[in-house]
Amino acid sequence: MEDDSKKNPGIGLLSQNFNSGIKKREWTEILLCVFPVFATGIFEGGESALAIYLLGLYLVFLLFYAVMRMEKFSIERNIFLLPVAIFTVSSFIATVFSPAFYSSLEGFIEYFAYFLFFLSLLLLKPEKKKFLLVLFIFSLLELIACFTQVKGGRVSGTYIYASYIVIPLFFGLLYSFSINKKLIKYILMALFLCAALLTGSRIVFVLILILPFFLFEKKILWTIVPVLIVVTLLIPNPVGRRIKGKADVYSFQRPNLWKQATLTGMDRPITGWGPRNYKKVSLKYNFPVKGGYSRAAKIAHNQFLQYFADGGIIFLFAYILLFYVLFLNFRKLTKVERTFLVVICIHSLLDNPIYLPTNFLLTLSVLYVSDKGGEVYNVNISRSTRKLIPLLAILYFLPLFSTYMMKRGEQAFHDKEYERASIPLQVGEFCWPLTRNTIALATLHEQFFQKTQELGHLYYAFYLYQSAMKNDPLDWNIPLETYKFLMRNKKNAGVKDPAIFLEKAIELNPKERGLYETLIREYQSTGREEELRRVQLEMRKLSL
Repeated sequence: MEDDSKKNPGIGLLSQNFNSGIKKREWTEILLCVFPVFATGIFEGGESALAIYLLGLYLVFLLFYAVMRMEKFSIERNIFLLPVAIFTVSSFIATVFSPAFYSSLEGFIEYFAYFLFFLSLLLLKPEKKKFLLVLFIFSLLELIACFTQVKGGRVSGTYIYASYIVIPLFFGLLYSFSINKKLIKYILMALFLCAALLTGSRIVFVLILILPFFLFEKKILWTIVPVLIVVTLLIPNPVGRRIKGKADVYSFQRPNLWKQATLTGMDRPITGWGPRNYKKVSLKYNFPVKGGYSRAAKIAHNQFLQYFADGGIIFLFAYILLFYVLFLNFRKLTKVERTFLVVICIHSLLDNPIYLPTNFLLTLSVLYVSDKGGEVYNVNISRSTRKLIPLLAILYFLPLFSTYMMKRGEQAFHDKEYERASIPLQVGEFCWPLTRNTIALATLHEQFFQKTQELGHLYYAFYLYQSAMKNDPLDWNIPLETYKFLMRNKKNAGVKDPAIFLEKAIELNPKERGLYETLIREYQSTGREEELRRVQLEMRKLSL
């Protein structure tokens, strides 16, 4: 039987290898590969679009560095390479067939960045035990950050959401299990478990019940499981409040959220709605919550259903394939690796564990480490062809440059220096024509009209609103903003029936009471009695 200390890295690895290995090239590769995990973690988990653009640029550089430093282009065999590649291709298919291409493109370049990260790992081949050790240091830093927040309610580390910090905390817990020195092992395991409980995530209660079956001998399960249950209930934390039924009513809406996601996905079951569109398209299936008007969420709170809604059965199949490969090779993995991946699988049934980029990168890191094949495939690619790789940076440079220009233009607009705002906003919108950029440029031209009374500016602003609706026909806010624009400029806009845009907004978000109230006032002011009664009847149905 192979010694666990040989299979799993231990805390003593740092002292044994750091002095002898710091001068070696392998530490360069390790630090280059773990940098995005640390960087996105500090950046609140990397949720923001800016974080994705910067991550993508860095990973293009990392891939280029990996390819150019080799005499021969070689890639390490990995059982998860094909599933990760299929996952990326599936996100591309979902983007191409999305009704809102540009917003979905943002989602695709995020998934493509993950593929670049995984490919860079296979090319650079960072030494796996040391690579895991540095990732463990990341989880230790998150642990410290969590305990500094104990008095502030649910802890979240450097993340923006408490529920998702559970993933690095569980990684730290599992890694601690492989440490040889028992005192250090048990202290760290207790600290990571307590921090996970203090996140208030309900998945913690589920996972601590299954962990013993992966990590311990069956003989002591009857002792460990009851102890974990007692600890969960006794330690003051939000999980205990939820178990006792003292939590907010919104904390018990998972079944409704899953139904909402399923119905949303069934509207486009083959290719889905495209990444980044779920929050908009799921609104039609909002549900009432105890006297509240309706309930919506920007994610499905189930990773499998999320990908079904985002990319249909194609995307869902790609995600399932990752776990199929995991269970197909289950016995070949160490306890740390297989338990972590099972945690991701189970958490995916109850939430979106890899919603934040840091968690996705951490999961891909474990996928990389888990394969022990060690085979390397050589591919002949000329150096001139390799130099084309930096062209991939355009995918991330354009939106990054657009963000910079838009911020410059918006600042000038805020300072009422409209002429100075013009060029940055035009360049930003041209480079990355997302609806928010297009609307910002339309607002500028409306101000030009107010200042000069030149109808050309007004008509161009209206054209930009129409372009925004064409580029993103799923966002109900755009027709609403178009209606408001027309009402502000009613005398000069030349549109006979602005109410059609309110009707479009209601079609996209049929349970937003404020839209009906606005439309009712519009029909009252124009004396359209038949339409008025119809809208009033539709609004009354919302309260039933």
